[in-house]
Amino acid sequence: QLLAWVDALRSLDRESLNRLMAAPPTQEQFDEWLELSATISNVHRELAGEARRMGDVIEALQDDGLPHELRRWEVLEQVQRRYLERLDEFGHWDKQTARRYAIEHQECRTERLIVMLAAGDLPLTVREMLDQVADQVTIYQVASAEDLLGFDSHGCLDELFWSERRGDLADVELHVVEGPEDQAGAAIEFHAEIAAEMGREQLTIGLPDEELLPFLERSGERVGVSFDAADGKPMSRSPLYRWMTTLADWISSRSFRALASLVRHPAVFARLSQQLGDDRWLGRLDAWREERLPALLESAPALIEDPHVARLIRMIDGWSTLLIDDAKRPAGEWGSRWLETMERWLGDVSLDRDDPADRESLEMLSALRDQWSALAQVPQALQPLGDAVTAQRWVLRTIGSGRVRVGSDPDSVSVTCCVDLPWDDASHTVVLG
Repeated sequence: QLLAWVDALRSLDRESLNRLMAAPPTQEQFDEWLELSATISNVHRELAGEARRMGDVIEALQDDGLPHELRRWEVLEQVQRRYLERLDEFGHWDKQTARRYAIEHQECRTERLIVMLAAGDLPLTVREMLDQVADQVTIYQVASAEDLLGFDSHGCLDELFWSERRGDLADVELHVVEGPEDQAGAAIEFHAEIAAEMGREQLTIGLPDEELLPFLERSGERVGVSFDAADGKPMSRSPLYRWMTTLADWISSRSFRALASLVRHPAVFARLSQQLGDDRWLGRLDAWREERLPALLESAPALIEDPHVARLIRMIDGWSTLLIDDAKRPAGEWGSRWLETMERWLGDVSLDRDDPADRESLEMLSALRDQWSALAQVPQALQPLGDAVTAQRWVLRTIGSGRVRVGSDPDSVSVTCCVDLPWDDASHTVVLG
């Protein structure tokens, strides 16, 4: 679907693109087209969830007397129409349109029992689908008797009721600090007090903003405290993901900064030390850098006068030779080359499913394999032409927001999103943000 949005956008003439945005990307800036497509896809999905299309927005703007927005939405409607046509040409459905079709043609049915709990907000399309199988649906409302009026017939929250409802939190302390690091430090300090008095299992940390978690983890490492995010963590934060990102940076830029980051990855350092028969090579590389201050490294290692550095780069290039290719290919054709390259890099490393870190790597490798396989099945007319790095960055971007859940240390502190905090049974809660 995302590639179909890219295709629809890139088919616009320049005048239409200028009506849509101030500075349209060039045809070669594929990452920018992807970002724009993802944004428009989200708008499409949000509208579809409420049984609306871009054309409905145009009608609303006309009714509300907002003509200055009309030109942009007229282009968006054109893009949406082209997107649906392209999917239809290849025999594919848009998921949101398929749901709408199923609702309009009374095709929603199931023989299974559907049980719903704590569904605070449901899109209109989901409500209409549930209505068609209402005899199979049971909705539970978890509330005191006086709060039951705060839910509608689908078990969702009545905004007016809850905006006027006042919560009664008997024991609340508010701490104002400077920034994310200070928030994490305050939470760690409070944790130490609770752990000493009652045990760390009596504390849960709530994060409205997931971006605070790395600050919390770094602060915890300094004092020996680990954290367990209830819904796992984004794949983009896994070590293997960062290694693949750094490898792509090295291949595309051949900068010393990318090389220094790549070789410092624990798995890469161990592999290189094994192949070189020496674990002191990193010091020599840093010394050479201090002497030469290189920004970019020549493509040919033979041009580098230091034999240790030249040998190191030859080894890295040897493992990456399938990707050092300026040819423009359909994105799906790079999959086998990337997977074989990773096999060369990882060598005969064994991964233990019972080890949390290894299990995280296995989850990551599985997601990567599945995404490359899916991309290879996309019609070639929709696959962008590009080099190995462009293709890999697209795949990494696609899987980066996926969650990886690999278990945790039983002594870790629970971290959860704020929506789930009311169901937590810890005696104390810290909410950051």
